[in-house]
Amino acid sequence: MYDQNERAFEELQEIIHLNESIIKRYLGSQINRREIYSLILDKILRGEGCGLPLGPTYAIIAYKESNRGKLIGHVYKRKNNKVETVLRNVDFGIDFKDILCGNENDIYWSNFTHNKETLDEFQTSFNNVLKIVIGEPITNYLAHKIETLEKHGIVIVFNYEKMVSVFDSLVFKGYVTAFESFEIAKEQIRDRDLAHLEVFTRIQMLAEKKDPATTGKHIERVRNYSKVLAEEMSRWEKYREQIDEEFISQIYKSAPLHDIGKVGIPDKILNKEDKLTVEEFTIMKEHTLIGREVLKDSERLKMACDIALCHHEKYDGSGYPFGLKADNIPLSARIVSLADVFDALSTKRPYKEAMDFDTVKNMLIADSGKHFDPDVVLAFCKREKDIRKIMMKYAE
Repeated sequence: MYDQNERAFEELQEIIHLNESIIKRYLGSQINRREIYSLILDKILRGEGCGLPLGPTYAIIAYKESNRGKLIGHVYKRKNNKVETVLRNVDFGIDFKDILCGNENDIYWSNFTHNKETLDEFQTSFNNVLKIVIGEPITNYLAHKIETLEKHGIVIVFNYEKMVSVFDSLVFKGYVTAFESFEIAKEQIRDRDLAHLEVFTRIQMLAEKKDPATTGKHIERVRNYSKVLAEEMSRWEKYREQIDEEFISQIYKSAPLHDIGKVGIPDKILNKEDKLTVEEFTIMKEHTLIGREVLKDSERLKMACDIALCHHEKYDGSGYPFGLKADNIPLSARIVSLADVFDALSTKRPYKEAMDFDTVKNMLIADSGKHFDPDVVLAFCKREKDIRKIMMKYAE
């Protein structure tokens, strides 16, 4: 009894510390979805409260897709006492009512000995997609709904190394409450960030109006090109941990601020129709540093700051302002760099005519590994159809 009470106390402390951490991050506007999810999943799957690997082996976090009513989620596994992402964006196609057994409560738990005589019979309770995803007999599970103002989903964990108890369900409920706290905080921060970003986007629009070389719909094209490229790369194993939904959302919001530093460049340089002198080009390059100064004090605008500062860096190290090379250039900036150059080449400017799509595409391919990240060029080629649609939708 003493050991169980001690374990309960330790688990309670873990939950309290976790929620305190989320609150502190919220107040500081430094919440990162991947970081928080990893933190909570680590607590759940590793069963840290008792110091032993008695937690579940698998976890699923799924949210209902509003337009189709399906649950789309990620699958995680505890392996060698570490949490790994097994699958992403799995379409379960069900609402998990079979798992919840029609139970109307927020939480439900079961061991195979509860309702079925054998382990094989217990498997008939689960959807085929779920069984394929788990890939081994399910011996027990805990399920808890997630409800916020905007999100409806579920967290399910499978295969504890012992029979699931009431105590486990209460601990699990505490951790799922942390998920809900996080999602509510994200919703509130998002609303605040949208207003914050709107102000800077308006400033960027002023910068665009100062520069006759950029056209009216340049911002919309660049942000949408960047989003499509990020979406494509998020599907690749290499980037699955780096490009998530939050990254894609942030690059869409941040890309319009790439040239915000031009507000600090003299009009006589921005408006010059002839080729810039060496001295004038040196001043022009300072718009990247000015952009950093404008955005650097806001944690919420970190990606925008990276893009503004580094979108003229080149993959081979020949760019500016610092001559960064390859992966030393922020990924967001490598993506926006290609989107920005593609738009500049494929649209009419005061000093040039627009180039046709195929000509520009071949130029990007020729500069793969030089000016551009080869992976971003590959993503462009794979999503050519979508890039063309954006060109037509936001044509001048």
